[in-house]
Amino acid sequence: MELGDLYSSRTRELIERYTAPLLARGADTIILGCTHYPFLAAMIREVVGEGISLVDTGEAVARHLQRRLLTELPAHPHGPSTGSGRTDLPQFFTSGEVTQATRIMSVLWGSPVEARRLPLEFA
Repeated sequence: MELGDLYSSRTRELIERYTAPLLARGADTIILGCTHYPFLAAMIREVVGEGISLVDTGEAVARHLQRRLLTELPAHPHGPSTGSGRTDLPQFFTSGEVTQATRIMSVLWGSPVEARRLPLEFA
């Protein structure tokens, strides 16, 4: 997933490996507790079956981050500067490596995006 690999047999094997112990212990609900897990929801659903509830927390986490950015970063009304000058692309923040994040987020978003470094106070 971290490499933008959403549909491979390797990704499916990882999902099977990590969900098998949960299912073996009788789990009936799986919480997609990381912001990028929703991109794997369709494959997770295939692996765990229709009888398991999937709870997606990605939207709530994104709203919380947006509130924090708007209220706690007033000195940066348009976010931290990257110097790229590209304002026509959707913009995302990362605490990771910006070039790799741009590539992966573009795959996940379905079109080019610009990733920016997340301010240190949020990392």
